[in-house]
Amino acid sequence: MGRLGVPPARALELLRKIAQSPHLELAGIMSHLAATRGALDPSGQAQVRSFDAFLDAARAITPNLGWIHMANSAGISSGLGSRYDTVRPGLAAYGAMPNDLPGAEHLRPVMRLRSQVVFLKDLPQGAPVGYESTWRAEHPTRIATLPIGYADGLPWRASPGGAVLIRGQRAPIVGRISMDYTTVDVGQIRDVAVGDRATLIGCDGGETIRLGDVARWADTIPYEISCSLGRRVHRRYVGGEDLPVP
Repeated sequence: MGRLGVPPARALELLRKIAQSPHLELAGIMSHLAATRGALDPSGQAQVRSFDAFLDAARAITPNLGWIHMANSAGISSGLGSRYDTVRPGLAAYGAMPNDLPGAEHLRPVMRLRSQVVFLKDLPQGAPVGYESTWRAEHPTRIATLPIGYADGLPWRASPGGAVLIRGQRAPIVGRISMDYTTVDVGQIRDVAVGDRATLIGCDGGETIRLGDVARWADTIPYEISCSLGRRVHRRYVGGEDLPVP
């Protein structure tokens, strides 16, 4: 990655100094895949070969290399999960992964983002909604307003194209997402009422909106969406109280 650590050409020199020092003990050796598709990418495969070549040379200097790891979420999905001592899943630990990586469809999302309907308005055909009036009703419909916006981490670019789940059905986001509010078209959903739950990430009924879906609508990566939730979003942690910690 070039962010931290040392280049492969200098790594053996550093390892010798560590092995010769009576005050240091090597805890482990790691590399981080630069390719977002992991070992499915030719550059990722080249990085794995470089890392393996270094490990072969390193074992000639000292038999104890500590924990060896390279596989992030993309590395696990591309076959590196059992190659070294351990793995370090990032986004996959939240049950999410870029949709084009193997196994993404089998992950169960553990993070949900929910809001609620706070206002309903009936609109005639041609009525505009949002800044710059970028959306106008093609026919008479009903709009629901949600008290969540880009200040809370819902990306501004997720409209048009994005949606939320209300009463187990998709309600398209209409108009530009504001700092504090988002408007959705609920004209085709029966009996929507103020106070109804709106799911922006997660499952409702038989429908699911994943982190990857929101990222695609906003033309970004799932990691940015999961890291962008604002301080106003109330966090509630469910389960995990009895999770054994090794």
